[in-house]
Amino acid sequence: DNSAQKKGKNPIKGNTKIAEKLVPEAIRAKEVLSANKQAGVNVLTIEPGMNLIGMVQKSDFEENCKDLFDRVLTPIERLFQLSGLTRDNITAVELIGGGIRVPKVKEILDESFGAKVGIHMNGDNSMAFGTNYIYANSTKHFKVQKRVFANVGPAYEVRITIDPYTQKSN
Repeated sequence: DNSAQKKGKNPIKGNTKIAEKLVPEAIRAKEVLSANKQAGVNVLTIEPGMNLIGMVQKSDFEENCKDLFDRVLTPIERLFQLSGLTRDNITAVELIGGGIRVPKVKEILDESFGAKVGIHMNGDNSMAFGTNYIYANSTKHFKVQKRVFANVGPAYEVRITIDPYTQKSN
């Protein structure tokens, strides 16, 4: 709907100034939803005379992100395909990075792997540990059990599209 343009206002979609105001609030709401069933959203003066105030329900967030959650297992399935391994070969799964902040991701992995999924490491520690292990694995100066590291690639990027604001007429 082009109602904003028809009224002489800038469209929300594609407006970087509006995105700069919305993104931090969306991140904050996502973090609140990781521990609560709802989060307040409050962005004042998105544009002159236009405020965004409301509540986001965790169930609505998860429903709107369903297509993203459906892709959580895609790189894991690809890794199994490339390596010839199965879930029975896996003794533990460690979730690191941004996925630990979205409980639905852990829930999906728990359903797939059972009780093997843990979130014991933060991202910084896991990167340092992994880097050291890769170095030790690639040199003759250290004796470590050889492991194979595979970059499943390509990277699975996340894109979010915000539809223009539509106003209901009475």
